[in-house]
Amino acid sequence: MLQGQQDETIYFSSEISGLPRTRAQGTQWDPQDSIGIFMYRKGATLDGSSIVNEGFNKAYQTNGNGNFVAKQPAERLNMPSGTEVDFVAYYPYRRLTNVAPLVDIADQSKPEALDFMVSDRTGTSPISGAPVVLSFVRQMAKLEFKIAGNDLDGIRAEWIGLASSAVFNLATSTFETAQTPINVPAHITKNELNQTVVSWTIFPGQSTATQKMVFTKANGNTYTWNIAPNTEFAKGHRYQYDLTLGTGGQVTPTPTASYMELPIIAAGANEVYSLKMGSGRRNYSILYNNDYKLAEWVAYPLCDAYLGGQSRTDRWAYDPDPKIQRLFQADLSSGYPNNAALGIDRGHQLPSGDRTANRSENEQTFYYTNMTPQAKTLNQNVWAKLEDKVRSWATASGVDTVYVVTGGMATSATNTTLEYVSDNAGRNVVKPKYYYKVLAMKRGTTYYTIGFRFNNVAHGNVNFMDYTVSVADLEKETGFTFFPALPDAVKITINTQIWR
Repeated sequence: MLQGQQDETIYFSSEISGLPRTRAQGTQWDPQDSIGIFMYRKGATLDGSSIVNEGFNKAYQTNGNGNFVAKQPAERLNMPSGTEVDFVAYYPYRRLTNVAPLVDIADQSKPEALDFMVSDRTGTSPISGAPVVLSFVRQMAKLEFKIAGNDLDGIRAEWIGLASSAVFNLATSTFETAQTPINVPAHITKNELNQTVVSWTIFPGQSTATQKMVFTKANGNTYTWNIAPNTEFAKGHRYQYDLTLGTGGQVTPTPTASYMELPIIAAGANEVYSLKMGSGRRNYSILYNNDYKLAEWVAYPLCDAYLGGQSRTDRWAYDPDPKIQRLFQADLSSGYPNNAALGIDRGHQLPSGDRTANRSENEQTFYYTNMTPQAKTLNQNVWAKLEDKVRSWATASGVDTVYVVTGGMATSATNTTLEYVSDNAGRNVVKPKYYYKVLAMKRGTTYYTIGFRFNNVAHGNVNFMDYTVSVADLEKETGFTFFPALPDAVKITINTQIWR
């Protein structure tokens, strides 16, 4: 802002990444939700000395529409003349004397109060009078257990050895100084089907060797789940489990979903799960095989929010994800050696055309971990036509979101011999025997599914509908459980009126 201009009132709008009620992104505030906002010198470190115009932890409130105004006139932020500023905001608001709010999860009775979110550094609006957009990212992880068994009325549950509090440093966007672990009682409720649901909101990170969950019925019988050490719970994820209280005091948890598109994650010794975030929301997830240098599946949501005017970036690069070491990634800087003679492309699993809303999400589609050695005549013909059609289905009238899982399988039922090609470093990369794509379309509150299967060879027939297969059949062939939150009946049938 230029010297001499008058201070002006600042307005805020917002968005929340992660798991909104329906679409793949959006706001889901409740009336009277309050956030704390800091205004400080642009480019400075957030601390007491960088605060501008008394912009320290001002309380702003929404009526539920995602727009925020000061709760009281004294809380109102005014843009300083002659000074550029940045903003950091967090939810829920609390009184502070520093830039590190305490987050305490010992009391799980009000889960919405534990949904700690942060909007990291946001610059001033380039248009005078326009709202500053705050993009909030969930910092906590949530676990939900749908309980099966008899005599569940009055059931109690405790997480033994759970870190119950930590401070979040808004200057560094990190949790610090977790307190000594305690036993934390769960939040217990009934869902719309009258099923018992036990849940905890927890800090992100890995479990310890001593952590376990103990479920106690009203008759005193106890059931224990010993959580595997180093189980990772990532921020912004919701982990859902079907849990049976069995015999001998044990439970049998089976993970069902964290995002709708995620298959059940059962990573082996040589497999790594990785979530790619872009622009404050999830971009896509992969299950990557280090030995094969191949993603066995790539899962992602697709709707209007992920599509726009961003052109193809062609930013071929190693994936900076620390979970996948560079050693285990194929070097595809010049494609596959002799790819013209071999007739193979660097085939995207998440296509560039599905991520055109912004540059960062499109660039991530060019990570080498998203690439496979795909037959050129498959990649550029019937496969490309199917990708175009998926975008058409996702943006059709009445469609909320299409959830997509796509992958290449190293072996098939009739051929278990691994076939290799070389990368630019001379290392072996497995060439898939076949590719699959499974879709779950949400229209209103109803889901419809379909699958496709293509051998990794040239295909003269470019009518992708001739390659359809049910999601249930692909589950049997691949060994993966797709869309685990959906009932089997939805995955057995293909509605030809929907998928046209």
